[in-house]
Amino acid sequence: MSPVSMPETIAERYELIETLGHGGMATVFRAFDRTLARQVAIKRLHPHLASIPEHRARFEREARAVARLDHPGIVKIYDFSSPESDDAYIVMELVDGESLAALLERCGPLPPEFAAIVIAETLQALDLAHQHQIIHRDLKPENIMLRADTSVVILDFGLANLLDQARITRSGALLGSPAFMAPELMEGHSADIKSDLFAIGATFYRLVTGDDAFEGNHPAQILRAIERGDHTPAHRRQPRVGRRFSQLISRWMSVAPEKRPASAIAAQNELQALVDVTLWRQHLKQHINKSSCNPLGIDTTHALDALICNGLMQRVDTLSSQGDTLAATYELERVLAYQPDSPEALTKLSFLNARARRPLRPGLRALTGAAALLVLAVTGGVLWLDERASAAEGVTSSAGLRKPTPRLAETRPHSQTPPSTAPRYSVDVGPLGAHVAVALDVARDAASSSSARPAPAASIARRPGAEPAVATTLAASELEHAPDASASTAPQTLKQRFRVIPAAATLSIDGKRYSAIEAARGIELPVGPTLIEATSPGCEALRTSIDITRESSQRAQRVVLSWLPGYIELVTDRNALVWLDQHSRPVMVSASGASEPLAVPFGRADEAPARRQVELRVASHHDLTRILSRTVTVRPGQTTSLALSLGDTDPPR
Repeated sequence: MSPVSMPETIAERYELIETLGHGGMATVFRAFDRTLARQVAIKRLHPHLASIPEHRARFEREARAVARLDHPGIVKIYDFSSPESDDAYIVMELVDGESLAALLERCGPLPPEFAAIVIAETLQALDLAHQHQIIHRDLKPENIMLRADTSVVILDFGLANLLDQARITRSGALLGSPAFMAPELMEGHSADIKSDLFAIGATFYRLVTGDDAFEGNHPAQILRAIERGDHTPAHRRQPRVGRRFSQLISRWMSVAPEKRPASAIAAQNELQALVDVTLWRQHLKQHINKSSCNPLGIDTTHALDALICNGLMQRVDTLSSQGDTLAATYELERVLAYQPDSPEALTKLSFLNARARRPLRPGLRALTGAAALLVLAVTGGVLWLDERASAAEGVTSSAGLRKPTPRLAETRPHSQTPPSTAPRYSVDVGPLGAHVAVALDVARDAASSSSARPAPAASIARRPGAEPAVATTLAASELEHAPDASASTAPQTLKQRFRVIPAAATLSIDGKRYSAIEAARGIELPVGPTLIEATSPGCEALRTSIDITRESSQRAQRVVLSWLPGYIELVTDRNALVWLDQHSRPVMVSASGASEPLAVPFGRADEAPARRQVELRVASHHDLTRILSRTVTVRPGQTTSLALSLGDTDPPR
C-alpha cells in the first residue's frame, strides 16, 4: 500500500487516499466517500482499457451481477460508473483484514483443520454466486480475505462470466491466474462451476503447503503441468496435511471435471466429513493472531499442535474400534508428523500393523486355532522325549530314588546382570552314574553282615582249604575296628567332562585354555570349587564356578553361552519407520544417516543358531500404508548394512 502521488477525487465524491493493489485490468484504491462519510474501496479500470467498450461493458455487468448477491462472504457493491463517465470504476465495501496470500506470507501454511474452515466458508459464499449463474473464474488466495473476526469474504469478481449472457472476451485471450486455472479453460471451454471448484482445490493446496500445486519457470510450463495433472500430493509436500485431505484436494484438482464435486455445497459436505469445522472454528483466530514478534507465539503453536494431536488420537481410537485400520493409520501418519517420537502413536501403530497382518476370515481363524493345537501337541511331545533322554543319562537306585540335580553358581559384572526371570547361562550337573549306585549297594550289604562275630583265627587256620575264608573274615573284623580307610584313599583330582555350547567356545581354568573338544574328553581338576571362564566369537563372556565332586564327574557338565545381538545398519532416502517383527514397536530411522543401527537379539546359544533371517519391514514416514519388505541375514556381534530407496513405496501420481 502506498499513498496516491497526487490528490484526486472521482465523480466529485470519492477522494482517493492510497493504492491497495494493482491488477492486469485495474488498480484498487482506498478512498473516502464524502457523501456517506465512510471509507470505501474503488476498483478503477486502467485508462487504456476504459476507452474500450468491451471492457466497460464487462465492468458494468460485474457491478450489476455482484450487487444482486447479499452474503457476508461476498464483498458488497455500493456504486459504479455511468456509461457517460470517462472513468470506469466500481465502488465496493472496504474489508478490514488481510488476504489469504498475505496471511500465508506472515504465518506460513495453515493446519488442515484451520484451512478447512476458510475453504468451507468460501464454498458457502461461492454457492450463492453459482445459484445466480455467476462464475468467479479467478479464485486464488489474493482474492479471498479474512476479516478481523476471521470470517471469509470473496473479492474481485472482475473476471466473472455470466452463464445467462454472452461471453465478452477477445479471441484467444487468457483470463485468470495460470496456477489456478482449470485445464478445460485452456482448451477453449466455457468457465463453469467445476472450473471454480478446481481453483478452490488449488487454493486449498496452497493454504496447507505454502506452495502452488502446479509450478513452472514460466506460464507455459505451469499450463502444461495443469493439463497433465502433474502435481506433488499435498501430504508429500507437508506431512501434517495427511492423506485424507491430500486425496480430497487432488480430486478437486482432477483433470477430468466429472471427478470433481458436482457443486460447491457437495464440496463443502465432503470437507465436513473429514473435519468438524464448528469444533475448530473457535481456535482459528488464536492461530491467525500469533506472530513472530509475540513471545507467546511458540507456546501457542505447541498448544495448538497438541490439541490437534489429541483430536487425531481420539479419531484413531474410534476408527480402530470400527475396524477401519486403513483410515486409523492415515490419522496416525499425521500424529507422527507433529510428534515423531510419540510413544502412544507408535504403540497404536504397532497394534494396527500387527492386526492388519492377522487373518480375519472365519475359515482362517479356525485354521489358525488348529495350527496352535498342533504346535502345542508337538511341543509337549518334544518336552516328554527330552525328559526321557535326560533320565537315560543317569541311573536311579533300586528303590527308585534319584539325587536332585545341582546347579553351578554364576557370577557376572553388575552391569551385565540378567533379568530375574531366568539365568541367561547355565551349567547342568546330572544324576549319579550306574557304577556309583552299585558300589553304594555293596557297601550297605557289607555293613549289615558285619554284626556276626568271626571264629578265632588259629582254629580256622588249621582247617584244610580255609585260607580264603579266614582272609575274608579277618578283613570284615578289621573293618569294624579300624579307622575309615576311605578318608586316606580319597582322590585329590577328578576327571571332569564339559559340553560347551557353542562348539567354537574356549574354556579357561586356572589360567590354562582348553578347546571344546578337549573339554568334552575330560579335564583333570582338583576336587572342590573351580573357577571357569568361557569365551566364543559372537558371544558374551561367561565367568562362573563349579564344585568338582564324584557326582559331578559322572556326567558332562553343560556350559552354555549367550549370543551377542546382531545389528542392521539401514540407510534410506527418506525418514522411515522400521519393524523387526510384527509385535514390536516401530523404530524411527532418519534419512540423514544419523540413526543408530537396529539391534537384533539372539538369546542363548543352545536355543538359537548363529545366524538369523530377519524380515525387515520399512515404511516411509509419509506413507505408513505401503510397506517395503526385505529379508536380511544377521549374525551375532556383526553389523549388516542395507540401503533402501523408499521411492518404491510411493503410489504413482
